[in-house]
Amino acid sequence: MLCIKCNKHKFPVFNCNNITYCTNHSKLLFNNFVIKIQKTYRGYRRRKYVKTIYARLPTELQHYILNFNTNNTKHYDNINSVILKKTHKIKDLTTIEDNEITLAELTNIITMLNKYYHVLDVRWLNYYKYYFNNIKAILVSLIYKKTFLLNINIYNSLNFYENLLHSNFNKVSLLLITKINKFNYLINEHSKVII
Repeated sequence: MLCIKCNKHKFPVFNCNNITYCTNHSKLLFNNFVIKIQKTYRGYRRRKYVKTIYARLPTELQHYILNFNTNNTKHYDNINSVILKKTHKIKDLTTIEDNEITLAELTNIITMLNKYYHVLDVRWLNYYKYYFNNIKAILVSLIYKKTFLLNINIYNSLNFYENLLHSNFNKVSLLLITKINKFNYLINEHSKVII
């Protein structure tokens, strides 16, 4: 018999509503329903199993379980949104030259990142690590007159005027470098725990 979809003689042929389908087309057309039924049943079994375990727990532990996950995610989302608002000047490398940033602002940002490094999303964590390692290279090259390969976009976004005006460039730069080193240390220790 001919398959209605591919018009070829194939064996075995399945007849559904007086329409013949080959094996491949019958799987493509009708496996969706089977998969949905299987998903529903597996979910039902798991929910039933969890419900029996959950019902045997004391009520205070039940309340703790219900509130534990939602409170942490809300807390982490709030912290991440605050961090993204505070770091809006350094958020994008393509438009970083448009936003001048002082060393005091960088010190405040890195202090906040040191405090909440464990909450940060991994992609932002890697970005901040890259950005602040470039800042560290720029500051070390300016203080110690060493040559490094520098990111010119990040260098152009820095505003040293306030620090040069008050003659505290070296002091603030060294403070920022130590905070960047602490940030790198915290990230490395945190990634060792994760792996």
